[in-house]
Amino acid sequence: MNTTVPSSWTASPREGVVMVRDCASKEHRRLDPETPMLRVPYDIIGLHGGAQYQDGEVTYVKAGGTGEETARVTPGKLRDCSPGERVLVHAADIGRDGHEYWLVDIEDVDGDDWW
Repeated sequence: MNTTVPSSWTASPREGVVMVRDCASKEHRRLDPETPMLRVPYDIIGLHGGAQYQDGEVTYVKAGGTGEETARVTPGKLRDCSPGERVLVHAADIGRDGHEYWLVDIEDVDGDDWW
């Protein structure tokens, strides 16, 4: 397990930010704790692309999957997450184009990292 902390994290205090890792691009992002997110079932561990959200459900293709699947999600804010969780955030919040939601790992909430 790699426990190396990206140098960008140590440049300033992490209070008031949530550190996430985009599961598709592997890029780390600092997000505002008030950023909306969607809690996903524990078995969604990898997606092929983004997910479409509508009426409390997301439609997605699992990594390596062949067809679309649907799951119920619960909206919330990143401040309510714990390190180690995986949630969906809107593409615009992580620097992506489009209207999809992308899977991210929560790595740190206000300096409370998981390693």
